[in-house]
Amino acid sequence: MGTTTIPVYGATIEWSDDGSTFAAIPKCKAIVIPEVTQDYREVTNLDSVNGFREYVPSLKDGGELTLEALYSKELYDAAVTKRDAGTLVTVKVTLPVDTDQDTGDEFEWTAYVNPSIPQGEIDGDVMINLNFRTSGDVSWTEGTASA
Repeated sequence: MGTTTIPVYGATIEWSDDGSTFAAIPKCKAIVIPEVTQDYREVTNLDSVNGFREYVPSLKDGGELTLEALYSKELYDAAVTKRDAGTLVTVKVTLPVDTDQDTGDEFEWTAYVNPSIPQGEIDGDVMINLNFRTSGDVSWTEGTASA
């Protein structure tokens, strides 16, 4: 399990407690999009042709991913509040508009968040890691084409 991390200037990352009213997650250093993995269940049986194992698709998983942002007490407080309440948040990443688009592609998923403060360097910035455990489907909506 992993994530696709794409540093894309102009992308937006938002979260929502209700799935409809979104707020920006400020000062992110990159975007993260869950990498969905597919499990397969073995269904080999006495009728399997030529002794080959047979499989069928089983459960999928969006995995765990970490979003790195510059620290603010407001962001840390919001993340701790969501964690402590057990809030399943909706996360939406909107990519910048491509040359043939009016709106950028969107990726959306639900997850539980757990914030952490990584080790910092003496001359570096204080960061916050928003660790997301996905729960459920990951959707992709293609941006609208320009007319």
